[in-house]
Amino acid sequence: MKQVGEPRFLILGASGFLGRHIAAALAARGIPFTGTSRRAIPGREGEWLAYDFPADDPAKALGSVSATHVIVAARLMEPAADAIDDRVRLAFQDSWRRLIKVLADDFAGRRPRRLVYISSDAVFSGRRGSGPRSEVDEPDPDSEYGRRQHLVERLLATEAAGSLILRTSYLCSGPGEPCDKRWRRLSDEMAAGRTVRAATNLFKSPIPVDEAAMLAVESALSKMTGVFHLPGTRMSVFDFFVEGLRRLDLLEKRPLLQPCSVDPPVDTSLRSVRLGELVGSES
Repeated sequence: MKQVGEPRFLILGASGFLGRHIAAALAARGIPFTGTSRRAIPGREGEWLAYDFPADDPAKALGSVSATHVIVAARLMEPAADAIDDRVRLAFQDSWRRLIKVLADDFAGRRPRRLVYISSDAVFSGRRGSGPRSEVDEPDPDSEYGRRQHLVERLLATEAAGSLILRTSYLCSGPGEPCDKRWRRLSDEMAAGRTVRAATNLFKSPIPVDEAAMLAVESALSKMTGVFHLPGTRMSVFDFFVEGLRRLDLLEKRPLLQPCSVDPPVDTSLRSVRLGELVGSES
């Protein structure tokens, strides 16, 4: 997709865990951006506006924003219920279709935008075969959250030509950063003296959130389209929590972390067969 002039980004969910790191990565490069959150946040770097999906009309809230690139870093998966009927699912699909139409066209600049969507490993059940999943593996979600993610991916593929879908596993804190929500919950449980059980045969590929943000910006600025995985090191959920104890300097609480297993084993860890394309696009 041809872009005209210098890049300018619109970040949906710029106040979230990943979104604020993407905003920081753009600011470090001197790239201007407009960020959205459910409530406008004055005083932060960049421009900010309020947008609440699916309650707000995307054309009114976002249509006039001038941007060459859009990154959807928010988990726009409302409603939150795990089991929904066909009527609610169709309403969700229609809400996303309207949003995609607005995001893909820069009403102010009258040119197509580069659209990047942050998806997740939830599009894989992890129960089919073994080993990490790559971009060429067919999704087989077995949760409502995963089915909605896959639905959005399919909508993007058919209604936003040239879009890029980035899948991540767990996003975790980098060194010296405030702990992420999973490690924070672990810390709270340990502080209360409660035992935490974690599976040794449920595998993820956690990636530091600052690294994921950097890759998101680099891939957005590249010519890549389709699906691209942002994998970290494959590890069990148990080992992920052990790493959390180490980062939090709580290894003395290690006896409270108890191994368990799930039946059948689950592996939704990710790998990428496209990293060479990203490296090549920067050369």
